[in-house]
Amino acid sequence: MDRSEVTVDAYLRCGECGPTGVGPYCNAHRLGLGNHPVNCVNWYQADAYCRSVGKRLPTEAEWEYAARGGSRQLDFPWGPEPPDGRACWKRDSGMLGTCPVGSFAPGAYGLLDMAGNVWEWVHDWHAPYTTLAEDNPRGPMAGTTRVFRGGSWLDSYSRDFGYRILSGSMRFDAPPSERLANLGFRCVAK
Repeated sequence: MDRSEVTVDAYLRCGECGPTGVGPYCNAHRLGLGNHPVNCVNWYQADAYCRSVGKRLPTEAEWEYAARGGSRQLDFPWGPEPPDGRACWKRDSGMLGTCPVGSFAPGAYGLLDMAGNVWEWVHDWHAPYTTLAEDNPRGPMAGTTRVFRGGSWLDSYSRDFGYRILSGSMRFDAPPSERLANLGFRCVAK
């Protein structure tokens, strides 16, 4: 798995990936953010980028395994402590937007920003988890929404989720055409 999220500079070198979305927090359109994660890209663009560099998007199971350091007991990449000072999140105090990749200590496998900065597209279509115990489960072959994982700069402690919004087990989904300022991706070797 790539050590960090794909940066703006790396993404802009991809001629076949298409332009990112435009908005006040879309990094590709803001000066000086080349080392920040690319955001405002849809699932198709993330998939195209990974294929262009001979890689692929991680499966949901691969992503969660890496984020949790291979342990089902590890909620966050850094351990059980609250995320303050350990991830790029709740940036609502005048510094809106992402952080440079690698601004915080790596997790158990040396991976950066597996919690916070931007949510990350994964390969799988969304479906409820089954109750069957299974190693490396695969998502469904078709669907209407794709999964993203990891929490983002835009998330904060909430009544509904608390700190779990950054947990390696938290998952959300969106149509694959969706482009959000708090959503990017990373790749994994084929």
